[in-house]
Amino acid sequence: GACVGSTLISYLVVFKVVDYGLLIVFVGYCMQEFSKSDTRRDIGGAIFGLGLLFFSMEVMSNAFAFMKQYPPFLNLLASMGNPYLGFVASTVFTGIIQSSGAMMAILLQLTGQGMLTMKSCFGLMLGANVGTCVTGLLAAIGRSREALRLAMALLLFRLASALLLLPFGTQFSMLVARLC
Repeated sequence: GACVGSTLISYLVVFKVVDYGLLIVFVGYCMQEFSKSDTRRDIGGAIFGLGLLFFSMEVMSNAFAFMKQYPPFLNLLASMGNPYLGFVASTVFTGIIQSSGAMMAILLQLTGQGMLTMKSCFGLMLGANVGTCVTGLLAAIGRSREALRLAMALLLFRLASALLLLPFGTQFSMLVARLC
């Protein structure tokens, strides 16, 4: 369920909902501060947090705007035609930032600016899916053995899925092209 839910973030980026992050923060803040009902205050808190997420995604994508003319970065993107290299790079980067949603937002921004193709994003997308498991592994530190097992199961499932799909990047890209 979490994998499907995090996919929705990509749609919010595509439909430019993230552009309204500060407005959503304001609405959430007002609901949280001025509502008399505990339920409405809780909903306001959730809306506030969602707005902060959207705003931070917008700030991150704007922070990468200078990269459009940065030769080392452009050379790195050119090498992403190799899905295995993209997979490793994205896994590491997503593990560092601990957010596949943020990584996907960056990829969507770069793709929207014509800097990446669907084919080059394939390995990057799979790497983001695996790299986000770092969050679960960190959360399992100091918890029960069952919590650690759950985090490891998620990592192994996503890693195995990615490694099974990586060789089929071209076919997958063609399938997506037919669907859209």
